[in-house]
Amino acid sequence: MFSLWPVVALLFVAQNVLGHTLSDSTRVCLATYKNDLNNDFLIGKWYYVYKFSLWLNLPPSRSCREVSFNRATEEDLNSYKNHFNRTDMPYSFEDDDTIAFSVLNIDFQNKKMLDGLLLGGREAKVFISHPVNKPDPEAYEIRIFRYVNDEFMIYEECSLSGFTKWLISRNRNPTDEELQKIIASENDLKRLDSQKFCAI
Repeated sequence: MFSLWPVVALLFVAQNVLGHTLSDSTRVCLATYKNDLNNDFLIGKWYYVYKFSLWLNLPPSRSCREVSFNRATEEDLNSYKNHFNRTDMPYSFEDDDTIAFSVLNIDFQNKKMLDGLLLGGREAKVFISHPVNKPDPEAYEIRIFRYVNDEFMIYEECSLSGFTKWLISRNRNPTDEELQKIIASENDLKRLDSQKFCAI
């Protein structure tokens, strides 16, 4: 069983709409992505090296989003507890198997910034917006982090119903051989169009 510890993350992705209710698609998402994910594995810097979506097929881009996970302070976690009052989330702030870590979403191109918190010790995690952004204190969404190997993860948002995914790497410039080997082994990636990022 996981112990409760917070992790700070600087996550370079676009802002998302948070949901108020646990929809049928969210329930399916939670049931599908229920494997444990050791959150110590997340610590460090990651790069969004490949995007997969419908009708995407675009040339490689030099744009390179990053995410850095670090443990947060108890003070930071308390700021969420004091603001967020939803009581029927899949994970609670007090659960023994809940791992909490802060998220700062930044899209440099569009100059958007969204701070937030992720809860949960499994692949599917609850995301809530930071109080500084004055969010609805009952709104949250589900985000998914899937282990591929020690150097790669697949990231997606439950609200996108599997139609958009990212391959995240610890290495800013993994080899094409590494990337193609992973894509070939993941059926859900092979069925989508793709665009490479962090291209030199």
